[in-house]
Amino acid sequence: MIGHSFLLAKLLISVSGSFTPAPPQLVTQTVPRLITAPKIPEKKNRTVCTGSYCIPSDYDQLAVPDKPSVPLQVKIDLDQVRIIEFDDRKFTVSLSMFLAVHWMEDRLYGPAPSPTAPYQAIDTQFIENLWVPDIYIYNMEGINRILTDFKGRLFVVNGREIYFRQEVVVTLWCPMRFEFYPLDQQECKFRIGSFSFPLSRLVFSVSNLEQELSRPNTLLDYTRMDELTSPDQMFVSHAKGNYSVTGFRLQIKRRVFKFIVNYYLPAGLFVLVSWASFLIPPDLIPGRMNLLVALFLVLINIFNSVTRQIPNS
Repeated sequence: MIGHSFLLAKLLISVSGSFTPAPPQLVTQTVPRLITAPKIPEKKNRTVCTGSYCIPSDYDQLAVPDKPSVPLQVKIDLDQVRIIEFDDRKFTVSLSMFLAVHWMEDRLYGPAPSPTAPYQAIDTQFIENLWVPDIYIYNMEGINRILTDFKGRLFVVNGREIYFRQEVVVTLWCPMRFEFYPLDQQECKFRIGSFSFPLSRLVFSVSNLEQELSRPNTLLDYTRMDELTSPDQMFVSHAKGNYSVTGFRLQIKRRVFKFIVNYYLPAGLFVLVSWASFLIPPDLIPGRMNLLVALFLVLINIFNSVTRQIPNS
């Protein structure tokens, strides 16, 4: 599993060159889900520093900064989570969020923490010299950075904690059932954990979970997204052991008003109009047939329109 510790840095940051914030851009860049493990970094027999913070010359970039018999706590912050796309044909849901990962790094040394300014911003490129957790998002189709030239923010919190934060769009595969379409409700899970380190080495937990309610996408086919709830600590069992997984659930209910207005109400009105054929004298067969055939063709057109839009069930 050598090299998996650099997955987060390659997945979310891909830092190259010096860090210079660029003006906001609207272009998105797709980052692959999994990347071939990078080459083993050469050991640097020198102290590497950024600003006032340094790592020692014997710093091992592949060693987890955990303590004996005590797994390292990796905390996840998910801020301003909102759904920007819901595709019930591809069974995917896209979430926009500020994703932050932070963990303790006792091998980092620098000035004493400030009680008034615990967050100290440092050069984002410095993370190439640090051990980083190998973040793995389950059932992920892809992840995009909002801004191609903005590599995120890297902080040192209270002198010993590494904190990285970036705005991303995550697209997940979500199992969906449509037996009660369009009155269906779907549940999707966002699960995040380690790719290679078992529970005895890394433990993941959500420290902050916040839903964005001020910018809802009113064009989607769901009426509301229930309050995000963080479940109990989840574990995924494999042949190599148990892995710590954390995340949240999305409860999605479809908006039915447009289906009532576009389909149910017109079809019901046409059925009521068809009852007018009983008021036509029985001997006027052409008039009765013209009315019923026209209504029948209109109902077939509505049926074809609905069939083209409904997902596969």
